[in-house]
Amino acid sequence: MNQDAGKFTKTELIVFAVMLAVALGAWGITTWIQSKKDIGSVEITVNGELFGEYQLAKDQSIDIGGHNTLEIKDGKAKMVHANCPDQLCTYMDAIDERGGFIACLPNGVLVMGEPSENARKNGSAIDGAAY
Repeated sequence: MNQDAGKFTKTELIVFAVMLAVALGAWGITTWIQSKKDIGSVEITVNGELFGEYQLAKDQSIDIGGHNTLEIKDGKAKMVHANCPDQLCTYMDAIDERGGFIACLPNGVLVMGEPSENARKNGSAIDGAAY
């Protein structure tokens, strides 16, 4: 009877470990990329008319009719400029993957956050009725 039956050589163990590491790395990268794609979005309306829809995954600054500026950075949308006298919209909480809203009533601007699928599944999405 062969005593080495069922034992792996050192080379076979190294090859197996490398293959496992590559598979786990590919799975981790794929999961991370997918999670970055779906971190929610915002919809901007001006006086009830759709101005645009933007993904929270892409950092950008959006000029809203020369009156307001919305900044999307690191998965959050924040009103950083408004030419209205009270500036209340610039003090509102940022919209993130859970959703939310920002309103600039003098300029008729409404920014509504659409929660990510993950936030909906785990129950962390902001309920519109809570407002």
